[in-house]
Amino acid sequence: MFVFTVVLVTGATGYIAANVVKDLLDIGGYRVRATVRSVTNNKKLDNLKEALKGCKTQPEFVSADLLNQSSWKG
Repeated sequence: MFVFTVVLVTGATGYIAANVVKDLLDIGGYRVRATVRSVTNNKKLDNLKEALKGCKTQPEFVSADLLNQSSWKG
């Protein structure tokens, strides 16, 4: 049985974080939870999703406010 490690990547629409997300998904064996400022900002999410099209799996996108502790509860 293959166990997936969950990895949290913050700021996933940024250049470096987006590449980290892509690398983790390309390697495999990771379930990626990617934080973004807003899951309703379609332009930024669409750009990231387009870059991840060739990956075997897709990340889980969550909106997170670093200043609001309740936004981190899943």
